[in-house]
Amino acid sequence: MAVSVDELSWNSETDLTENTGSSTQTLSVDNAPDSEYVLVMKETTTNTYSATVKAGDFWMSEQGDKTFDVGSDEDNPHVVGPLESGRFMNSDSTFTLLLSEGAATPSNVKLSLLEIPK
Repeated sequence: MAVSVDELSWNSETDLTENTGSSTQTLSVDNAPDSEYVLVMKETTTNTYSATVKAGDFWMSEQGDKTFDVGSDEDNPHVVGPLESGRFMNSDSTFTLLLSEGAATPSNVKLSLLEIPK
């Protein structure tokens, strides 16, 4: 399932686009591979889950994947980043996010991707 990016600009505000999670998530961006992004995630039930942002195709990818656990506090989203495009972006301008199939159902996860301005 594809997720679009919400772009921030200096001294402004933006509404987050909440996308429904799936076990393999494609985060699509249309920018050069020197941008940074923030991933905002929340679990809408009482489950806990594990997530992995896969290393991409660019020069920093040898640093590997980023794996983290997200708790079940639906009132407090989990923020990951900034994610460097040089480490996590694929050559087709996407990031790949994997959500665990453990106790949590990926569709209970809501996520947003924000581009940080330079």
